[in-house]
Amino acid sequence: MVELRHSIRTEGTGEVRAALVELLQKRRVNVLGVNGGDGTLHGVLNALVELLNEGVLHEHDIPLLMPLNGGTYNIASRAMGTKGNPVATTMEFKKRYEGGIIDDIKVEQLPILELEQSDGVSIHGMVFGSEVVSNALELCADLGSGYVGLAKLLLNGVTGVMLNTGFIRQNQWRFYPERGTVIVDGQQIDASAVTISTVDLTLIKGLIHSLKATRGRKHFHAKVITSKTPAQMVRLLPKLLWELPDKQVLDFPRAREVVTWGSFTMDGELYKHHGRLVIRPSGRSFELVTFR
Repeated sequence: MVELRHSIRTEGTGEVRAALVELLQKRRVNVLGVNGGDGTLHGVLNALVELLNEGVLHEHDIPLLMPLNGGTYNIASRAMGTKGNPVATTMEFKKRYEGGIIDDIKVEQLPILELEQSDGVSIHGMVFGSEVVSNALELCADLGSGYVGLAKLLLNGVTGVMLNTGFIRQNQWRFYPERGTVIVDGQQIDASAVTISTVDLTLIKGLIHSLKATRGRKHFHAKVITSKTPAQMVRLLPKLLWELPDKQVLDFPRAREVVTWGSFTMDGELYKHHGRLVIRPSGRSFELVTFR
């Protein structure tokens, strides 16, 4: 029977592992609401994979995951049709399923990526962006974070390119990649950025749709951007956000391996890195509660 009974407050990703062991092993929770955004869910996914790989948790311990739309962009929540704040989401879940059984709950499979760094350390997640994407997110945060920062980036960036403003002169370095090569399934491409996702990328309540994911454990959707200059990259931003075609954007809807270099972002978390990165499907998937 579906009941809302247990919760643990964590102050950072360092506390997620212990909270998962407590909730899943000791309290036997089988639907886990994640009150945060994509970065919080990213921490939960990595902790779950780590606990599974170590044998601390087993497949039958893994709960249904329910992102609660409590973060900055909430890409995973939006992809699952979640609306409203965490309280509204929880109340909607209660309204639909209280008194029912676990099999009544509507779910969707979420395949995840495995990113192997040059030091052999692996990171798991849903959405990858190479160095230029990471820099753009960092600039969004500097401008105000979330949708405010995104709107300012679009306005200042596009206007800045047209008028050669101080904003674009000061920030154009962010749109230069550390390395100019991306390799997709053995095909070497002279490129400035790559994005990969196993979940539909939608922003601003679904009004901006930048990448439609293909579901599958053995492949993922990748976009490679071949712009040569920072100005070209900034001009592409509106097209990338609205998923409009452009000859400088190459689509790989069923890619199996991407190799790139430099700093990156995974699920909105920023990682500084200077070596080779290999991204593949992890072969794992989790079940996410959907409200669609």
